[in-house]
Amino acid sequence: MKAFKYLVLLLSLPVFLFAGETGKLMGTVRDAKTGEGLPGANVIIEELNIGTACDLDGSYVIINIPPGTYTIKASMVGYRTVIEKNVKIRADLTTELNFRLEEATIMTEPIIVTAREPVIKKDVTSSVITSDKEELNKLPVETVTDVLSKKAGITVDPGGGIHVRGGRSGEVLYLIDGIPVVDPYSNSLTISIPQNIIRQLDLVAGTFNAEYGNAMSGVVNIITDEGGNRFTGNINFSAGDKVSNHSDIFEKITTIDPLSRTEINGSISGPIVRNKINFYIGGRRYYSKGWLYGQR
Repeated sequence: MKAFKYLVLLLSLPVFLFAGETGKLMGTVRDAKTGEGLPGANVIIEELNIGTACDLDGSYVIINIPPGTYTIKASMVGYRTVIEKNVKIRADLTTELNFRLEEATIMTEPIIVTAREPVIKKDVTSSVITSDKEELNKLPVETVTDVLSKKAGITVDPGGGIHVRGGRSGEVLYLIDGIPVVDPYSNSLTISIPQNIIRQLDLVAGTFNAEYGNAMSGVVNIITDEGGNRFTGNINFSAGDKVSNHSDIFEKITTIDPLSRTEINGSISGPIVRNKINFYIGGRRYYSKGWLYGQR
């Protein structure tokens, strides 16, 4: 009998975020007619309720943004508000977003724009494959190994080791929220991470930046979820058994037990102190009756 249980409790404090785990948003806010910068214009991330004001030339910078998809609002007295939706922030990368505001003599409805992710990212100096929470939720995967096995250039050996571009499994550096989690002897991943607690997963497959040490063929950077100002949760259950018509090879394979293999995973998150402290609890339980028959 095999049973594996995972339970993860994450408490997040926005003021304690580190480099490599968060992204940056920068750009300019200009007059749509003259092209001149608008000093003092406000740029707000609505989901996080944080923002900044533009400097004298209309430029702005917002740092320490958790990775995710956000709605960004730019506003200024005497101009129409512009709202940009579906703006993706990636960990350790800079997203550039520029606004052009039109003059308005009376109060009018804001202009809503849907952002598109650029094909070429100027600040990416290495080969990086990024999967965000929205993409992971659509994949039929449950663990980090399952996610990586779907990526180009990745192979998984019979023992579950990850090989990046033909390198050895011990040449991959694994990071969780910027902290190495590898076995010092085998250099393999020491813990199993359920898919439902991952906020973003980055696979760096070459030309690593100086911040990554002890990596030869690849870097897997896992950023966990941290909850938000709304209470959310989910639970998934699956069950099944293996079936084959080769009963001469597999003993008792024709006997079907729908609960031979079961798996339950779920999560719940929300605020403890709104806009200050959030919590996230995620867990996974996998159970298998095994392949041996008779008394166990």
